[in-house]
Amino acid sequence: MPPSKRIPQVKGDFLLGNLGQMSANPFHALCDWQRDHGGLVSFRLASRQFYLFGHPRLFEQTLIKQSDVFVKIHNSGKPTGLALVLGQGLVTSQGDLWQRQRRLMQPVFQRSNITMLLPQIANAGSSMLNRWRKLGEGAEVNLSEEMMQLTLEGITQTMFSTSVLDKIEQISPSLDTLLRYAAKTVVNPLTLPLYVPTLANLKFKKALGTIDDVIYGIINQRRTASSAHNDLLDMLLKVSDDNSGEKMTDRQIRDEVITIFGAGHETTANLLSWTLYLLARHPDVLDKLRQELDGLLQGKIPDAEDLQQLVYTRAVLNESMRFRPPAGILLRKVSKDTEIDGYFLKGVELRYSAFLIFIIILTFGLSRSSSTLNGF
Repeated sequence: MPPSKRIPQVKGDFLLGNLGQMSANPFHALCDWQRDHGGLVSFRLASRQFYLFGHPRLFEQTLIKQSDVFVKIHNSGKPTGLALVLGQGLVTSQGDLWQRQRRLMQPVFQRSNITMLLPQIANAGSSMLNRWRKLGEGAEVNLSEEMMQLTLEGITQTMFSTSVLDKIEQISPSLDTLLRYAAKTVVNPLTLPLYVPTLANLKFKKALGTIDDVIYGIINQRRTASSAHNDLLDMLLKVSDDNSGEKMTDRQIRDEVITIFGAGHETTANLLSWTLYLLARHPDVLDKLRQELDGLLQGKIPDAEDLQQLVYTRAVLNESMRFRPPAGILLRKVSKDTEIDGYFLKGVELRYSAFLIFIIILTFGLSRSSSTLNGF
């Protein structure tokens, strides 16, 4: 007998369920539903039923204790969401493929390899600051766009040992188009498939072609290059499976590159933008941050050892992520009927709201960073 606890259901339209509320403003809809119904609530988008999780205990039970039941949403024959853009990279793949790709990529992201890339990251930051200095006193910039450009430059320098700033006017809007379209397919299950030549579908395909041309072009150039570059792409090209000896195909490398390239730079840019905004709102925190940076670094670029000593700086970044998570929603599906916290869940899709979970952590006083940094 299934447990008797009933999962609250958000009231909605007879035919479309809660699609109108979600399409109008997903963020407000999720916040309203969590506030009105608690840590677990069910809602419907047209014919598809979802669960929304918004409590730390439920996160632990589903993502850790029952991770074999609450699995990634992926259908290679009919991809949706980020899978439309990232293919079968680490973020979207699962099962044996995920295990293999993780095994192949794990050595690439060892601390020693990442440390080796710090000069390129520092150069990207220095280039931005030098450009800002030339703007003159009283100049204004779009901070969000600047952070996107900064992280895009940093990730291409470390990934490809080259700059793509000459292509920024193509790449940046293309990435924005791809990620917005991917999000739309998650919010609205009635989105028409890509083979239907709607304006949105055609725009998506064109943007994907732009990004693929850049990435495949660099991969092809690198395979024929005679000298090593010692960047992330070189590492991905060299790794091989310990069991079979096989290396990644161009498609697999493309999927992993665009996973890091696309998803990685936007989330980092979001973190930086919100952190700078929050620091501007709280000058006392900004003063303490400057004191640590000036006292430890004394004007020099930090190296790997310096970064480990920037305790207050890390606390600032952690607190910023607690208030404004760079990625707000995590998706999973229930692979089979199961029980959790006294509720019976049927095999459907579910969503975790990172923003809601951080709000609840704040309410229950579970944030570690707040012990170092007394909240923004």
